[in-house]
Amino acid sequence: MAIHIENAEVARLLAWLLTDPDEEMVEALKNRNICNLLSGYFESIQGKAPSLEGFLPGGDRLDLLNQMKSEYRRLFQAPGADDCWWVESIHKPWTNDPECRLSMAREKGHVMGDSALHMTELYRSMGMEVPEAFSGLPDHIILELDFLAFLFERSFTEDGAKAFLNDHFDWIPDMVKRGKTYQPSSFYVSVLESLERFIESVRTNL
Repeated sequence: MAIHIENAEVARLLAWLLTDPDEEMVEALKNRNICNLLSGYFESIQGKAPSLEGFLPGGDRLDLLNQMKSEYRRLFQAPGADDCWWVESIHKPWTNDPECRLSMAREKGHVMGDSALHMTELYRSMGMEVPEAFSGLPDHIILELDFLAFLFERSFTEDGAKAFLNDHFDWIPDMVKRGKTYQPSSFYVSVLESLERFIESVRTNL
C-alpha cells in the first residue's frame, strides 16, 4: 500500500510541474523539496534514473520565476507549439469507431476524441466533474495524472490501473521526444524525463 501512496504523490507532483509556474513552485525548487522527493522515489525503484539537474536551480527567486514562466509560455502556449499540447486526443486518431463516417474520424489534431470521451465517463463513474479550467480538455495530461493518483489513493484492482495506463499513457514517450525538439530548459528536461521514467516504472511494477 505504501508504494501506491508514493506513486500517487509523484503523479500529483508531476501534474503540478506541468502547470503554469508560480512562487510556490519556485520555493519548492529552491528548498530542494522537489529534487529530494523525486530522487528518493527513483532510488527506491532502482533502474535508470532521469536527469534531476533541472530541479536544482541557482540564482534569484524572482528571476527564476520569470524564466520559468517565459519557458512555460514558449513550450505550451505559443502558437507554434500546438503540436506540444499535452492533450491526448490531439495526438491520436479522433476516433476508432468503425461506424463513424466523418472525414475527420481517423485524423489527428482534434480535441474531444475517444480518449476524451473515455476520461469524461471515468470522471462521471467516480462522481467527479472535469474542472472548469479544463473544460473541453478532459484528457489533458494534468487531469490524467491526477486521476492516476486518485486510483492509487483508493482501492482499485491492479488490472484496472494497468488498463488505465495502457489506455491513456501510451502517447507519453512520443510527447517527451517531441517536447525535447523544442530544446527546453534544464527544468523542463527534468520534468519530461521524470514523467517518462515514472510511467515506465509504474507499468513495470504493477
